[in-house]
Amino acid sequence: MGDKALRGNKLTAGRAGFALGSAVKAAKLGMKIIKGIKNPVRMDQAQRLKDYHRKTKIQKRKAGRIEEGKSKAFHKKYIKPLAPEAKATLSKRQHPKSWRRAGKGLGGILKGAKEIAKKVFTKKKPVKKDLKPDFSNYPTSKNIHKLIAKEQDPFVRKKLISIRDQAEKGTVIGKGGNVIGTPTKERTAKTLMERHPGSYQRKKPEGKK
Repeated sequence: MGDKALRGNKLTAGRAGFALGSAVKAAKLGMKIIKGIKNPVRMDQAQRLKDYHRKTKIQKRKAGRIEEGKSKAFHKKYIKPLAPEAKATLSKRQHPKSWRRAGKGLGGILKGAKEIAKKVFTKKKPVKKDLKPDFSNYPTSKNIHKLIAKEQDPFVRKKLISIRDQAEKGTVIGKGGNVIGTPTKERTAKTLMERHPGSYQRKKPEGKK
């Protein structure tokens, strides 16, 4: 394998290629490559190569800083004073993919219009409201006398009076609101309620008529 073949081969490019070429040459000549302090020429070559890489890296960084400074100066002088609309137009030209991803281009406008139409034309689900029931007009043992005194409708008043009379007698009422019976000596309210599950006894009204 010649030197030209080694240089032209991708597998032998760079440092690996240099080492391989040196090894091939040494093998041809029947020599052994000496590494480390015993070979000052090789060490000097490696040091010069390291210095060259460091120098090129510093130069690249310096050039990058100069370009960055130029870009900042251009932006401060020409782009910063522009109107927001002009800035947006320039940004769209420079970074079209970013604008599409953010949904600020034509696709984003269509998407926004679609969402607005969805909000306008779709029916909103009814919100459940916790309504507190008003039991102030419900007849109880405490307010039965007041309800009878206030009521103007004769039919409702008659119904309230019958509820008051049932309460005074201790009548037992079933689940559906039907009268089951009035307790007597032979048949107490407890017995009636045991025979009819879910029934209850009206409490005697408090206060005077």
